Amino acid sequence: MQTRPSSDAAARFDFCQKIDQNFSVIAPAGVGKTYSIVERIRCTAQKKPILLNHLHVITYTKKAAAALRSRTLEALKNSNDFQYIQPLFNQSFFGTIHGFCLYYIQKFKTLTALPDYWTINENDERLRFDFLRELNATISPKYDVRGEVLRHVEIEQLVHLATEFSDCEPLLLHPLFPYPQISIEKILNYIPNVHNQATIANYQAIAKRWSEDQNQSGNFLAIPQCNQGGETFKTLFNETFQPLENWLSLHAFNFVAELSQHYFNFRIQKGQLKHADLIQLLRILLNDAQIQNYFKTHPIHLLLDEAQDTDTQQFQLILSLLKLNSHNQFSMVGDPQQSIYGSRTNVQNYLQIHRKLIQENFLKPLVFNKTFRCPISIVTYLNKTFPSILNAKKDPLQVDFVPLEAANKQNIGVFEILDLADASSDNAVEYECTYLSHYLKSLIAKQSLLPSNICILCPRNAWIQEIQKYFHLTHLPIQIHSFKQSWREQALYVWLTTCVHMIAYPEDSFEIVGFLRACLQIEEQTITSFVKQGKEIQILEPISGKDEISSALHHLYALRTAIIQKNLYAGACVLVQESVHWNIVENLNKPNDQILDYIKLFFQQIALECAEQCASWFNFARRLKENLNTPFDYPQSVDENAVQAYSCHKAKGLEWPIVVVPFLYRPIYPKPTRYPYISNRRVVWNARSSYAQNRESERKRELERLLYVTYTRARQHLILVNDAKLWGKTHTLTLINQ
Repeated sequence: MQTRPSSDAAARFDFCQKIDQNFSVIAPAGVGKTYSIVERIRCTAQKKPILLNHLHVITYTKKAAAALRSRTLEALKNSNDFQYIQPLFNQSFFGTIHGFCLYYIQKFKTLTALPDYWTINENDERLRFDFLRELNATISPKYDVRGEVLRHVEIEQLVHLATEFSDCEPLLLHPLFPYPQISIEKILNYIPNVHNQATIANYQAIAKRWSEDQNQSGNFLAIPQCNQGGETFKTLFNETFQPLENWLSLHAFNFVAELSQHYFNFRIQKGQLKHADLIQLLRILLNDAQIQNYFKTHPIHLLLDEAQDTDTQQFQLILSLLKLNSHNQFSMVGDPQQSIYGSRTNVQNYLQIHRKLIQENFLKPLVFNKTFRCPISIVTYLNKTFPSILNAKKDPLQVDFVPLEAANKQNIGVFEILDLADASSDNAVEYECTYLSHYLKSLIAKQSLLPSNICILCPRNAWIQEIQKYFHLTHLPIQIHSFKQSWREQALYVWLTTCVHMIAYPEDSFEIVGFLRACLQIEEQTITSFVKQGKEIQILEPISGKDEISSALHHLYALRTAIIQKNLYAGACVLVQESVHWNIVENLNKPNDQILDYIKLFFQQIALECAEQCASWFNFARRLKENLNTPFDYPQSVDENAVQAYSCHKAKGLEWPIVVVPFLYRPIYPKPTRYPYISNRRVVWNARSSYAQNRESERKRELERLLYVTYTRARQHLILVNDAKLWGKTHTLTLINQ
């Protein structure tokens, strides 16, 4: 007799086979969501191959999209009619939401206000300065509401908020409210005690001067704050000015929203976009009748992976697009428990959209709960521990835990807690790291393990560096994958960037001198002597002479002359070949060949993009320099003789046979909240604001979800280091909050 499939099996069957139905899938860690997405596409190719022509698969990173496309193609190759399917599949889109926007922006570029050459530039510090300079010349000094706002807050602060703010929805500004009248009578009449008489008298004088300036002067007038004088007086003082802060929160937001739109238009005009601008630009394009007609006749079949990492503006774009054609299909796969990027996403917004589309019968909810990663012992621990941690009934702003079921009933696995006693040493870090190193060395020896089968996960990159230090002392190799480096720290990239700059600006003596000193190790005294002889440092014209500097300049002149006769991409390739002849890593730890090859390929990719856009060497130089401060993240091959180490955030989506989690009770000190910021369409000026969010509570929730991500990386053996006695009680955050 055929057994009835479990709810999990039924959910998987529906998602893969019912290709005409839209779904929202909650897919916890290790349940095989990628396999299910591939299987759904394979079934689509089998039943309705023409839909592949409209397929758009959106995921969080380019790397994930490429891997998903590759796996899907491999699955399709087993089809009997692959020759018919392949051309249709080649027309499908796999990429990020920004890549999706870029595809259609380029398709409809003539309908945008973009210049012929434009680029993505997240580092817009110079652009902000230019915007502010132009803005200061156009702001009206008259005392309308905007003028009243600028009387209490500097325009630089508002521009900073505007450059960080983006919202694709048409902004409904707050209605204008009368400017509040502030009476300081209660402050002046407050009678202090002997202990704080001088302090309160000082604040009373501040309030009095403020009131006089408000009534008589047009000068800048910051809202005063009181941090001394006793709780009663502080409350009275700050509550007196609270109506003005509330008024300013609303009206400053209106101003910021206006500035944000102006700054967006300014970036469009200058051809300097941020990734978020691609979302907004496509939203604007969707209002065009010509583009609406295109999407009405070209339905899309959209699959959204990692939906919990999709931010509010991206969801707004997707929902706007779906409304244009009743034949559009949309399914999303996500896991609220793995929402760990709260700085840019909002898990509650994702859940709200999930519920809304289900209530409208646009999506059908599904839950996968059978994990193919974690063995029985780890699943048992997770199911016992996390219902009290991820619990929306206890904390409405937290997500709910989805109980798991181990797919492999034969794999018991190992769950282990290492209890650390009080340290005999005053150095808790040294004690824990040394203990862990000896334990792992013993484990490797007993089980004849490859060290690379073990991965240590930490919530902070700096802690991994500390582990590396003490592991080195005990002769246990460790390979760190969570580097915090920038492209500026890569000698080869800086050398290539400098060469491109000199090609674009051959008379820039300052940059050329820097090249002579840094790359050729020519002493400053030699360069100074050369200049005093009346010789010019440039590579625009040939230079004679047999001295060290003349020879170097002549070489650079010849190199530039040869390169500028080629197209930009070919010239960039010549520079890459030339780099092997220069001592570009003198006195530095030479990177391995894999890193050097990665830098060369990255450099050539930028050159190719510039060449395709018919950009000049000036534009190429600017692109390279803009990238100097961005993170340098390159793929590393695994050293089998070294224990692996990742940050908890970077471990998301990965897995290892053995996972070790140290520093569970070590205090985590988050960066202090930066004021002002925008929340719920208001400007929050300080922690006392009635609109201020409890940032500590939200950080705690995210750490709880990060703990779930961390624990679910182990395929066989999970080791938790119980260091509660070592670190003691703390009033701040820890990875495990009890």
